[in-house]
Parts: sequence; C-alpha cells; structure tokens
Amino acid sequence: MAMDWALEQSVLTVLLQARCPVVAVLARSVARARLPMEWVEPLAQGCMAVVSAATRNGRLSEELAAQRNEWVAALGSQIVVAHSSPSGRLAVLCEEWSRAGRSIRRLG
Repeated sequence: MAMDWALEQSVLTVLLQARCPVVAVLARSVARARLPMEWVEPLAQGCMAVVSAATRNGRLSEELAAQRNEWVAALGSQIVVAHSSPSGRLAVLCEEWSRAGRSIRRLG
C-alpha cells in the first residue's frame, strides 16, 4: 500500500508542478479537512479542486475509501489505474467495474 501512495503522490506532484487541472477527491468531508500546504497555491490559482461526497468527518476507514472510489468511478467517463496489486482491493474493483461496462485503463 505504501508504494501505491508514493506513486500517487509523485504523479500529483508532477501534475501540480505542470499546472495541470487536478481534482483531489477526499474520503472525508472537505469542510474540516486539513489540506497539505503544497495544495494552497494550486487551489488559489484555480488549477486544483478538492471535493468529497462524504458528509461527516471521522476516521478514514476502508468503508469510506471504498465509497469514495465508487463515487469517483460512477462520475468518470474512463477509469485510469496507475497501479494495482494483482489480488488487491483495487484490482477486484476494476474487475467489477469492467463487468459493469465501465472503461478501465491500467497503466501498470
């Protein structure tokens, strides 16, 4: 899991440095979220948005993360996955989404 997080952070850093439009989707409510300092400038410049479907704050749980992933997958026209462990939760979700007719693109 640590590798997945490091990869996500690396990609986000590159996108923010290139001033690409980025949407960060939180599994918690945005209202009281503590956002990283690196996000302040892109947010102020309008290059980044932070959204969430969560209505309550609380401990981040697998359930909240799964709800967030389902919400994002339902909104997207194509799902791009940078990396997933062969038998991990994300691989299982990708298979479910694929069977449901969703467009899945795996980079690794």
